[in-house]
Amino acid sequence: MVKEWVELQPNQGKIRAKLYSLGRVLEETTSDTGLIQLQLEIDETELDNLISSKDIKLKKIK
Repeated sequence: MVKEWVELQPNQGKIRAKLYSLGRVLEETTSDTGLIQLQLEIDETELDNLISSKDIKLKKIK
């Protein structure tokens, strides 16, 4: 398991909900520009699979 900060666009609510349902979100903040910032504890392979299966790009921050 790794702890990573990722950034989601406001229209990526489905992936946010999925991460919460999997119990992967440790913390959530919002940037000054309205982006959703999540600290995740997740297996790196699981994160890669989730991103590729949903064609979603997550930006690592912090």
